[in-house]
Amino acid sequence: MSRSLKILHIEDNEADALLVRLELERHGYALEITLVDCEAQLRDVLRHRPFTWDIVLSDHQLRDLDSFEAFHLLKAHQCDLPFIIISGAIGEETAAEAMRLGAQDFVMKGHLARLVPVIERELQDARQRREKQNAEMALNELNQVLLATFEQAAVGIAHVDADGKWIKANRKLLTMVGYSFEELQQMTFADITYEADVEKNLTQYRKILNREITQYTMEKRYIRKDGTLLWVNISVSGIWKEDGKLNFIMAVIEDISERKRTEAALIESEERFRTMADSSPVMIWVAGENGEIYYWNQTWLDFVGRPLAEEIPDGWKTHLHPEDGPICYEGYSQALRERRPFMTETRVKRFDGDYRWLITTGVPLFSANGQFTGFVGSCVDITEIKQAKETAETANKRKSQFLATMSHELRTPLNSVIGYSEMILKGMANTPEKQQKYATAISYSGRHLLDMVNDILDISKIEAGKLQISVEPIDVRPFVGNVEKVLYQLAQKKQVTLKFNIHPDVTCIEADPARLRQILINLINNAIKFNKAHGRVDVTLNKIMSQGTAWLQCEIHDTGKGIPEDKMHELFTDFYQVDNSTSRIHEGSGLGLALTRRLVELQGGTISAVSRDGQGSTFTFHIPMRVTPVHTPVVSEPVSVI
Repeated sequence: MSRSLKILHIEDNEADALLVRLELERHGYALEITLVDCEAQLRDVLRHRPFTWDIVLSDHQLRDLDSFEAFHLLKAHQCDLPFIIISGAIGEETAAEAMRLGAQDFVMKGHLARLVPVIERELQDARQRREKQNAEMALNELNQVLLATFEQAAVGIAHVDADGKWIKANRKLLTMVGYSFEELQQMTFADITYEADVEKNLTQYRKILNREITQYTMEKRYIRKDGTLLWVNISVSGIWKEDGKLNFIMAVIEDISERKRTEAALIESEERFRTMADSSPVMIWVAGENGEIYYWNQTWLDFVGRPLAEEIPDGWKTHLHPEDGPICYEGYSQALRERRPFMTETRVKRFDGDYRWLITTGVPLFSANGQFTGFVGSCVDITEIKQAKETAETANKRKSQFLATMSHELRTPLNSVIGYSEMILKGMANTPEKQQKYATAISYSGRHLLDMVNDILDISKIEAGKLQISVEPIDVRPFVGNVEKVLYQLAQKKQVTLKFNIHPDVTCIEADPARLRQILINLINNAIKFNKAHGRVDVTLNKIMSQGTAWLQCEIHDTGKGIPEDKMHELFTDFYQVDNSTSRIHEGSGLGLALTRRLVELQGGTISAVSRDGQGSTFTFHIPMRVTPVHTPVVSEPVSVI
């Protein structure tokens, strides 16, 4: 099998060149020869790179250069190939000089049989040299990488000897401790280690020197050049030579001062939390992601009369009332599965054996990346609140019973008074004016008292959750017309112009007609009653849309003296009057607006007022065009009506 060989042949004798070719081909070489016969040709071929020849063969003496000059030209062009001189006549001194300059060998033209062994030897030597050069280059590159890694590492790296003296230290470590390397060379690692950490560090260090361990990791403190302490984590290992002797000890040093500050802050925060929690009147607990409680504050421990060790993880379950336990467990388990807040009311046995009502709330906790980590919660003793609520409900029930009785007992005589006074008035056509005036006053006072009783009863029913809303279709225009007829006489008497404006879109609504009539009469009656002579009251009804729902908007605007700004916030409060002195002029109990607000809210609406002192007032209420009755729960504290 032929072997490929590429040759740069410097020869000006074609016959000699041919003999070299034949000799090599005879030994099975497939040749690719670049033949040059003068300096100019040599310079020309050396201009083209890369060089692809395997070897250079050169005659010693050409027309315009010799082998020495050719060799120097090759070196000048960084052509580092095996150089063999083939000459017909070369003396020993010349041959020795050629070898000194860098030629690998020389072969006499009369002994070409020696050429192939020389070439093969030099090709093998060249391969070995290249392999060695490549290995040295790779080793050098590796050393450069290691040096760059050592110097540019984000952590401190150091080499120390058996005595702890510094052999090497990278830039990061020097920055961390604040010393120059020259300063470190005058010290050992123990010299810059905090006194309390030295012995522990040396103990581990000796174990490595004695080959008891191969490496160790520890946290310790360095004393920086400026005297401040630096927390570090060091990983130390021994580097040993092939003969078993210590080469050096290598340490990788990580600055953990920020982590230590964070840990200290966390410990401080936990201590602060425990102090705050233990001094809180509320019982506080914390559970892990598995739902097991691992912390109770001192308030809970005092409540149950047991230490924390007996309460975690599930000692709290032993305090629950037997009837409440299963419900409490299921509620907590479901909240745990769904990772959601929860609230329960349960009876819990106190240290004295008394069961107390506690309201327990829990809120799920999540880490910064959204992972569920458990619950934090509280328990509040609501026994007194529940007892007060039961007392209030009992009082409320008694109030309802009282009102039911009083409704009959008050209305029956009032109706008699009103009825008989009207009968007297009808039969007093020829009675003196003074007596007619007395009878009229009796009738008016009776009706006024009946209205007040009705208002009080309505508010009481609302508070007791017993006032029902009966929704039915209402034809707006005739409905408003009836309201206008009721109030027309009062407006005439007060010399107030009463005007209704109904938008064409407002034709029919679904609401409680009796309560809507009551709302309108209360608001318009007030607007007339507190107006000035020759004043005006405008009632405007519009249809508006909000979030896809149609609403009836009713505005009642008057030209009265208005309401002071500091009184506005109490307008809709029970028994409140803007100016109590007005009760001597305008009779009233202060219940009208409070009742009106409740009636509006029962129909899912809202009411508001705007006013400027001396410039009149505008009351606006909104109810849905199709009312859905709103359930009103029983209030915990009954309102006294006597």
